[in-house]
Amino acid sequence: MDVKYTGQIHSSYPLTIQKYCYRKQKNFRLTVTCVYTAMDGVGYLFVEMAFEAFGLPEMILVEEEVRDRGGVKPDPDFSNVAYPEYPEEGKSALCPGSGSRSVRDTECRGWLFYEEKGLNEYVATFSVAKEETHYIYIKRKHPHAKLDQRTFSKFIFAQQDSTFTSRGDYIELKFDTPQAKPTTGWIIKPHTVPCRIYRSDVDKFGQPPYFDPPSCSVSVCATPDAVPRLHYTIPMKGVVGYHTLNIKRTLIKGPFLDTGDLDYVLNTLDEAGFSQTKWKPLCDALGLYFTTLEAIEAEYAEGVQECLRQCLVQWLERADDVDVRGGPTMASLCYSLEDIGEKIVADYIRKNINKDSPGIISLKKYIACIFTDIW
Repeated sequence: MDVKYTGQIHSSYPLTIQKYCYRKQKNFRLTVTCVYTAMDGVGYLFVEMAFEAFGLPEMILVEEEVRDRGGVKPDPDFSNVAYPEYPEEGKSALCPGSGSRSVRDTECRGWLFYEEKGLNEYVATFSVAKEETHYIYIKRKHPHAKLDQRTFSKFIFAQQDSTFTSRGDYIELKFDTPQAKPTTGWIIKPHTVPCRIYRSDVDKFGQPPYFDPPSCSVSVCATPDAVPRLHYTIPMKGVVGYHTLNIKRTLIKGPFLDTGDLDYVLNTLDEAGFSQTKWKPLCDALGLYFTTLEAIEAEYAEGVQECLRQCLVQWLERADDVDVRGGPTMASLCYSLEDIGEKIVADYIRKNINKDSPGIISLKKYIACIFTDIW
C-alpha cells in the first residue's frame, strides 16, 4: 500500500471509530483484563488505537512476542500457540511459557494520581496495595489529588532470582523506553532511581507502623512550547505479563475560564458551527464522567441545548477529570473538538475567535487605559 494512504488510514481510524463509542467514561472504570497476541503483528497499532479511542484498560501483551521481536512487530514466522484442544499442563493458551501462577501470588492493585504544583507542573504518584481500600487512604492523605480513573492496574508480582535482590521481589518502573508519541517540551523525572516498589512493603501495608502504601513519585512538567498532549508510557518490570503506566497530560495555555464565561463559550461554539446534538461526545472528551452526563441528560430531557449548557457549567467548574484534560481553557476546548472529529470547528475558533475570555479582555483594556493616561 502507498505510504501516503497508509498514513491517512492511521490518522483517520481513531476518529472514525469514536462515533461508535457511547460509554467511554464507563469504560474507563472497567477492571476486565484483555490479552493481545500479535499473530502476524500487523494489527497491533489499530487495536491499540481502538482501545484508546474507547477508553478501555491497557492491554496485556504476550511477553514472549515483545521480547523476541523487540516489540510487537510483524513476524509471520513467530511460533504462536497452535490452538491445541487440551493445552499442555502448566501452560496458558494465551501466554505461552508463562506457566501456572503460584497459590501464594496475590493480585495487587495500583492507582496513579496527580498533584498540581503549578502551571503545567505536577507530581504523579503510583501507589500499590493488595486491597482497593487504599484508594480511601489516598483521598484522605491527598485531598487535592486527582485520581487518574484510566489507570487502575491489577497485576501480580513475578518471582525473581534471589541472587539479584536482597529485599525480595519488586516491580520497577522503566523510564528508558522509546516513546511511540512525541514528548517534546515535557520533562519526566522519577524522584528515586531505580524507581521500585517491593512486595515485602506491599505485604506490610496496613500494619503498624506501615500506614502509608508503598509508592513511586514522578515529576512531570512542561515548557511553554511543549507538544499539546503528553502520552508517556512506562513499562513495569517484575510483574506477570506485560503492564504499563501511562502518564497523560494536556498542556494548559492561557488562563482558566469560569462560569462567568459560559455565554462566551456557548456563543463561540455556535459561531464556529458546532452542532449541539454532539454535546455528549464533546463533554466526554472535555473530561466529564459518564455518570455526570447521564445525570444531566435525565434531568434536562427537554433538549440538547440545555444539556450542552449544563455540561459546560460542570466543565467551567472543573468537575470530574476536567483538569486532567487541560482544564477549562479555549485551547483544551479546541483539542477536545479535534478528539471527536470536529477539526473544522476547532480550526475556526483558533483562527477567528479571540482566545481571551471576556474578563481577560476587559482587564487588558483597563490596563491599556491606565498606561494611556500615564503617558
